[in-house]
Amino acid sequence: MWRQVVAQSPGANAPDGEVLRYDVGWKALNTMLKTGRSLSGHERNCAFLNTGGARFADVSQVTGLDFDDDGRAIATVDWDQDGDLDFWIVNRTAPQVRFLRNNTDDANHFIQFQLRGTRCNRDAIGARLEIRFKGNLKPRIQTVRSGGGYLSHSSKWLHFGLGKTKPEIDFLTVVWPDGSTESLPSVPTDQRYTIVQGGGRALAADSKKRTIALTPGKIEPPVVTDQARIVLIQPLPIPGMEFSGRDGSVQSVIPSDGKPRLVTLWASWCPCCMGELEEWKAEHETFKNAGLEVVAINIEPKVDQQQAGLVFAEKKFPFTLGFGSEKIGEQLDVVQRAILSRQSPLPLPSSFLIDGKGQLCVIYKGPVSPEQVAQDVQIMGAPLDRVLAASSPFPGKWLGIPSGSSPNSLAIRFVEGGFTAEAESYLKRLIDGGTESPTFNAGSAFILLGAIFVDQKRFPEAAKAFQKTLESDPDHRQASIELAGVLMEMGQPKEAVPHYLKAIERRQDDPELHFKLALAYLRSRDLGKGISSLEFSLQLRSTPLAHYNLGNALLGTGKVKEAMANYSAAIELDPNLIPAANNLAWLLSTTPNDALRDGARAVELARKICAFPAQRTPSSLDTLGVAYAEAGRFPEAIKVVEEALTLVQNPLERASFQQRLSLYESHKPHRE
Repeated sequence: MWRQVVAQSPGANAPDGEVLRYDVGWKALNTMLKTGRSLSGHERNCAFLNTGGARFADVSQVTGLDFDDDGRAIATVDWDQDGDLDFWIVNRTAPQVRFLRNNTDDANHFIQFQLRGTRCNRDAIGARLEIRFKGNLKPRIQTVRSGGGYLSHSSKWLHFGLGKTKPEIDFLTVVWPDGSTESLPSVPTDQRYTIVQGGGRALAADSKKRTIALTPGKIEPPVVTDQARIVLIQPLPIPGMEFSGRDGSVQSVIPSDGKPRLVTLWASWCPCCMGELEEWKAEHETFKNAGLEVVAINIEPKVDQQQAGLVFAEKKFPFTLGFGSEKIGEQLDVVQRAILSRQSPLPLPSSFLIDGKGQLCVIYKGPVSPEQVAQDVQIMGAPLDRVLAASSPFPGKWLGIPSGSSPNSLAIRFVEGGFTAEAESYLKRLIDGGTESPTFNAGSAFILLGAIFVDQKRFPEAAKAFQKTLESDPDHRQASIELAGVLMEMGQPKEAVPHYLKAIERRQDDPELHFKLALAYLRSRDLGKGISSLEFSLQLRSTPLAHYNLGNALLGTGKVKEAMANYSAAIELDPNLIPAANNLAWLLSTTPNDALRDGARAVELARKICAFPAQRTPSSLDTLGVAYAEAGRFPEAIKVVEEALTLVQNPLERASFQQRLSLYESHKPHRE
């Protein structure tokens, strides 16, 4: 994690590529965790003992601290007030909290202090206590801190372990957070004291040992099973995933009659599936009384579905029979993965309780009884407190109301799963027909829809989608950026400019955005503003493309020297940026300014460009030819032009090459 993800953290004004690598790293990490992997890789906890010398001793096993936990933090406190520190350990995975009482030899001495501010913060956070001992022993210093680790906070009592030799305290010094200093007289050890700011002395506190009867809890790992019942806190609209009816008609998992539906995936070779269907058949009236239609979708390969249909008919199952390809199984798997943090494949059987509005309410992994389904039908549309009670496997008090799953996130997962057409149809349905889902955001839905259109190069539709987002939220920065990019693709740079400017208002230190604005200005033939934007972008972050484009713009205004400097800067940042190297080599060979020409360097650049057969294009060979001519190597220049003529078909281009060939044959270089 630290090397592959955290170490990739992008700095200020990092290029998009670095940000993307960082995001991809986190996504891969989260995907790994959701499948049950461990960040620690089952590396056991370690404990090291300070031996008082130059080394530490590994006491992990002998202390019993070497748990195979995905540990996060440790908080220390003298929980039983016996003079030594006990541990509370926080883990990412179960058990999320461990208490470890320190039962080591109590012959060692200690002293503890609690500081209380009166003119500074009450908890004296930031105060420093120094203990001076008689006999010129080294002083001991501790600071009152707030927070100590992930989801943990050690006691604010300052604990000083004094070892087996009982030292005599000379005096105490407290430096309070407000900067004041207070000296206090000596106190006996092996006790607890409270120091109040301005009190002038340490007051004895309760130092009696606490008798704590602790019974170690027995951790029973839960039985690993695919079976689960997941009640959604908020009903989730789902895409209209399709299957074939018994008669071959195309149907959707979404009810068309406004009645709730239970969709189950089954296979004739699956004993659990067949057993569940038999149970459902015996209690069919339960479904009927609940007003529920049962749709059993067989997901066996197409060649086996006819036989599965015969089995279904022979068993006289009183349900609607459907046939689905592997696709619908994958789509329903995407649905459950979009909802659940812990990722695991859908087992067979799996069922989905869908209300009459096409919203998913409950997921059943593995067999489920008709009685349970009938009970769950009753919570459709029920008050939130009933749904919350049904969604949790144990009682408790909710500190906050969970928001539920987002349709927008589901659409993203469908795109990632390769079901782009279904995601597009789903988003359009939600936008046009509306939804009761409180987590649905129409503006974000248009952004997603626009992204789908951009990937498919449907730029006019993408522009309309991003514009819809801006109609509802004119300050939506991402929509402004995306719309500007689409307008650039559509050849409308002038129209893109105001959208880039709007986005820059929200973040003026974005070099990438200033670069894109510059390109819009340049393509609108506004060289002045384009050059200014490129120069500002380069002040924020130096990139080869910004230097290259600035070089082109400066060349367009006749500033050859400045253009050459920017081409050089671009090549220094990216030696493989061929267009910049080609332009620089051309100017080094052909500019009328004698002080700027450098035939030897031009040849070096041009030969590097033409080093590979695929790069020996008419343009690059032309540059190599003028470079050879400027360097006085005319035979080589003639040979290169003759090679270029074999590649050129356009009469005008051939005429230009013939003209330069005549110059080289006359031992004359080309000048612009």
